[in-house]
Amino acid sequence: MDIQIYDVIDGVTAATVKRLLASGSNEPITLHINSPGGSVTDALAIFNNLRTYAGNVTAFVDGLAASSATLVMLAADEVVMAEHSFIMVHNPWSVVMGDARAMRRSADTLDKAADEMVTLYAERTGQSDEAITAIMEAETWYNAEETVAAGFAQRVEASEQDKPRMSAVAIAYLANITNLPEAAAQRREMQIAAQRREAQIAALNQFPDLPAVAQLKNSQDIKTMSAEQIRAATMNALGQGTTPTAPPRKDVGAFADNGNAVQDGMIEALLDRAGVAKSQDKSNHFRTMSLAEMARASLTEKGVSVSAYGSKMQMVGAAFTHTSSDFGHVLQNVSEKAMLRGWENSGETFPRWTKKGTLSNFHTAHRAGLGGFPSLPKVKEGAEYNYVTADDRAAPIALATYGGLFSITRQAIINDDMSAFQAIPANMGRAASRTIGDLVYAILMSNNTFTDGKPLFHDDHGNIITSSEGFIPNALGEARKQMRMQKDRHGNTLNIAPAFVIVPAALESIAMQVLSSTSVPGAETNSGIMNPVNSMGELVVESRLDAHSPDNWYVAAELGSDTVEVAYLDGVDTPYLEQQEGWSVDGVSYKCRIDAGVAPLDYRGMVRGSKA
Repeated sequence: MDIQIYDVIDGVTAATVKRLLASGSNEPITLHINSPGGSVTDALAIFNNLRTYAGNVTAFVDGLAASSATLVMLAADEVVMAEHSFIMVHNPWSVVMGDARAMRRSADTLDKAADEMVTLYAERTGQSDEAITAIMEAETWYNAEETVAAGFAQRVEASEQDKPRMSAVAIAYLANITNLPEAAAQRREMQIAAQRREAQIAALNQFPDLPAVAQLKNSQDIKTMSAEQIRAATMNALGQGTTPTAPPRKDVGAFADNGNAVQDGMIEALLDRAGVAKSQDKSNHFRTMSLAEMARASLTEKGVSVSAYGSKMQMVGAAFTHTSSDFGHVLQNVSEKAMLRGWENSGETFPRWTKKGTLSNFHTAHRAGLGGFPSLPKVKEGAEYNYVTADDRAAPIALATYGGLFSITRQAIINDDMSAFQAIPANMGRAASRTIGDLVYAILMSNNTFTDGKPLFHDDHGNIITSSEGFIPNALGEARKQMRMQKDRHGNTLNIAPAFVIVPAALESIAMQVLSSTSVPGAETNSGIMNPVNSMGELVVESRLDAHSPDNWYVAAELGSDTVEVAYLDGVDTPYLEQQEGWSVDGVSYKCRIDAGVAPLDYRGMVRGSKA
């Protein structure tokens, strides 16, 4: 039986090995390894399954066994290193988010995993625990001969077969966990350059009927040319016998392989098609391409031949996952801009009157309100300044994370479905903004307990107005008076000025009359009487309030005052996207996420009015 582990080790790898072992009948197993490692627990699961297998197991390290892949290797009865192969051993590591206790628990878990690895390495190599610990802490690389000398393998054997290359995901994983030795890194760069050169030569087969291309392919010069030189020569060959229809424009960059021009051209074209940003450049030929054609172009412009892909599904999948392709970056950029446009055009009213704040972490912070400080004491000449303390009850505020997922599938690309970049991300942006709005207006409608143990709007707080006639100038005038007469805990009058009048949709028309009329609206006999609340505050109409009570309205102090604060992590006041390719979705999935906290800071800057 032949088993290959040629990728990152995870739960899928462990389950696959277990299934293969269960299907065998104690026959000998040849285990081929070319892996950067992965999950320690999944590697141990493979190790234990191989150790208990009744048949003989021979492990061949075809290219690399790094990190936890060495545990899988050591489960074999014999370990054989291919010529020019490597192993790497190091201490286990992890990425952790949380408080100090979570960090300590993670450190304890890593120590236990390291102890298990030391035991297994020492058992197989015959070296002491101390020596193995030093090897792991130094992150040690061995070539084939050194691996045998250290006791990790029994012999070196040259392989006559060409081994499959490690997947792009495995290469990316390895790049994240360690730095290759300089010589190995140079060899890897040479391999990548050779692959690109081979792809450029293979791409010439797409033009069998062009004599200039055939001449280039059969020339002796091509044997010494780099991938970039072959690409330039190919473009020249394709251009032979053609005449430009117009002189080149000096004000527009050419969309060719010059840095990010191709990526930028695709982004500009898709933003134009999605209606997010209008393109003024009519020479951008990506404007006429379908999504599938862009996927193809993202590969071919990097020198990747698409002739090997048997279907559009495979070709589009390669555009998502190939290490040199810009297609994933293009899609994320366009989706992110569409999401931000949805956020900005959500129609939410809370940014107009709430206070914007910043929090640096997810711990609960406390804000001192309008009544938090007494008047400043007089400082006599030559005397020292005394500290002024905020003795008011500080209002708590803390961040939380809000988010959701959406995906762009290969089918959407092939179907040229622009809603994947337009409607879906924009709706996610609007949903993020709506989520914050829900939190803000829930504070007004729920009227929960404030820090002093009383509801936010309460008679003892002096911020409730009740009128039998509902929303009228007299009621607004009384609300203004209450706000101006608010006092801090030392008895100082704060003279807070109202700046916003927040009403449900049911009161929008009457509120427009009351706030805009220069004379008191109503009966004809009142005509000419000055309206005392004309332009008292900016009108904010919020339809969420109708479902709770169509008669309740609110007055809030100026923007930036201590009314309701909306705080964002590190001041990032827009949602953002995170991208993951090719695992749970046959395409790419996106996470729309925002970290925000909403809380009332002080009752003094707000008044609630209602009809008796």
